[in-house]
Amino acid sequence: MPRDVMGSYLSPDDYKKAAEAGICEQTVKSRILRGWRAEKAITAPVLKKSEKPEEYKKYKQLAEKNGINKDTYRYRIRRGWTYFDAATLPLVSSRESMMRLNGKRERTIPEHIVKLAESNGICYSTLRSRIQKGLKIEEAAIKPVNTAQPQSHPWRKNILSM
Repeated sequence: MPRDVMGSYLSPDDYKKAAEAGICEQTVKSRILRGWRAEKAITAPVLKKSEKPEEYKKYKQLAEKNGINKDTYRYRIRRGWTYFDAATLPLVSSRESMMRLNGKRERTIPEHIVKLAESNGICYSTLRSRIQKGLKIEEAAIKPVNTAQPQSHPWRKNILSM
């Protein structure tokens, strides 16, 4: 029997295929109720329980003592963190997280080139734009900014002659 438009109808053959993949019927039904597509529900492997449940529980208690929510601890473990790190590394606010990301940014243009450009009246964004367009880095820092009047450009109409 074909699947419906949403892809959530499951035939008895689908349940057999899931069982062969080690996925029980209840897990498949639960996945469908949570909005999974049928194909993914019967083929995606089931997350394994911790191989060391006593170690998991020990560090989970440590996490709670450190003010780390059990859901945060579990999420960190699923993301591949070690039990120790998941339980001991402090929470970071979204603001601090963004500041950390911004702090790791490094300018790719050497400082002496930036200063050279500034001494020639070229701002950083113009310098960066020129380099991105393919101008050599030294030339981008030295070439004067185009200050010509719009009338003098060959592709524009001369306003004064109109």
